[in-house]
Amino acid sequence: MIRENCWIEEFPIRSSDSDLNGNCKLTSLLQFFQEVAWHHAEYCGFGYSDLINNNKFWVLSGLIIEVDEYPKWDDIIETKTWPKGMERLYALRDFSMKNKDKIFCNGTSNWLVLDMLSQRPQKPEIVFENFNDFVYIDAIQERPGKITHSIDEEQVSEIKVSYSDIDVNKHVNNVKYVEWVINLLYNEVPIDKKISKLTINFLSETKIHDMIVISKSFFNNTYIFSAMNFTSKKKVFILKLHIC
Repeated sequence: MIRENCWIEEFPIRSSDSDLNGNCKLTSLLQFFQEVAWHHAEYCGFGYSDLINNNKFWVLSGLIIEVDEYPKWDDIIETKTWPKGMERLYALRDFSMKNKDKIFCNGTSNWLVLDMLSQRPQKPEIVFENFNDFVYIDAIQERPGKITHSIDEEQVSEIKVSYSDIDVNKHVNNVKYVEWVINLLYNEVPIDKKISKLTINFLSETKIHDMIVISKSFFNNTYIFSAMNFTSKKKVFILKLHIC
């Protein structure tokens, strides 16, 4: 549904979206955001199906999500998103989520348009040449800037990319990276601790059968996880988590 140039959808929190405490998983909130972003882009004429016909596709480059309170199983949440303009090579998109008429989550994201053949970023103006309905409102004023990681980080896991990790673009879906990290996080923190903020930089793609090495560091209630693709020797992502 379109309202004031924003796209709005409702999602029920299903049992598959809920953790062992009955709270919605952070990964499900991220999936909801990507669903509304996908649907809105399709509606506006610059979605996956439009870009793929011109050998282009969207990739999520950076994201921040802040969660004040997690919805519960059987709640129905309203997710709203809007394109916020362009900044250099980035297309900006923000979102917010509401439960029982109360906003509980805000987020902001940077997206790149990549050429399918060269895999290089394209100027976003080629996508938005017939679009003028940007909404210049910040859900979060902060930008998903570069995350630096500690030289004292320790290796915590090795993961081989498998079939269920791969999305329609034939690489690992970005929510899967968050899922890997959250599983590692709760190996060492109490399960009643909640993630209040997540920031992530996506740096390179990974494909089926690649071997990913994940390392972490910790300081002042903040965890930083980084991933290296052992197969390609490229940094995959850096992710920062605040817990409370």
